[in-house]
Amino acid sequence: MKRVILFASLGLATGLAGAPVPKPTTKERIETISGKLQDPEGKCGFQLDGTKLTVDLPGGKEYMCHLGEQNVPRLTRKVEGDFIVTVKCSAALPKDAKPAEGKWAEVGCGLYIRPKVGYVNRYGLSDFIYESEKQTKHHQVVIGPISTGPSGQHYKDSTNTIYVRFSRIGQLTEYSTSADGKKFTRIFWSTTDTGEAYELGVYACSNCTTETRAVLEDFKLELIKAEKK
Repeated sequence: MKRVILFASLGLATGLAGAPVPKPTTKERIETISGKLQDPEGKCGFQLDGTKLTVDLPGGKEYMCHLGEQNVPRLTRKVEGDFIVTVKCSAALPKDAKPAEGKWAEVGCGLYIRPKVGYVNRYGLSDFIYESEKQTKHHQVVIGPISTGPSGQHYKDSTNTIYVRFSRIGQLTEYSTSADGKKFTRIFWSTTDTGEAYELGVYACSNCTTETRAVLEDFKLELIKAEKK
């Protein structure tokens, strides 16, 4: 049995006795569908259009999602039991991108996966420009669950877009990708999940001197319950 939660446009509720109902704010619309909005720096912009969530990240500061650094804008909720969570990620660096900090400029987005114990995992698309030994290299990668830099499965698509999926069924967890959102290929997996609750949702990250933009579409969370015998 599956219960599905989708990004969607919210209609206005009908007022009681003809009383006007305030139009929900963008934050309220987003949170109703996709979880609690967190913007630690308080400087990012959010727009929701149907199933498309656009996140604008200001330049000049690193917005990271690894180890102890957790200042990325994100939307998350607590999820227990078995589930499948999927999102379409799109992100592209400006041609003149320069790193705000460190050796690489980056913009990316994807699934935010936080177990009760252990590191936060980010699984999504990142567009990098990496400076090393006086060389500049441009990479587009699907970030492996735990990453602190430009590493992961190399991926190149003219639309800078990919679908990513994370699931837990019993003790089995799987990370998968898809070009079209229909046929998924398993990239990472484990059979040692403890069954504890996850904090799940989406994130956007950036490390660039100029403003960057990440787009998350078609977010879907399927909550799977065991069938009664």
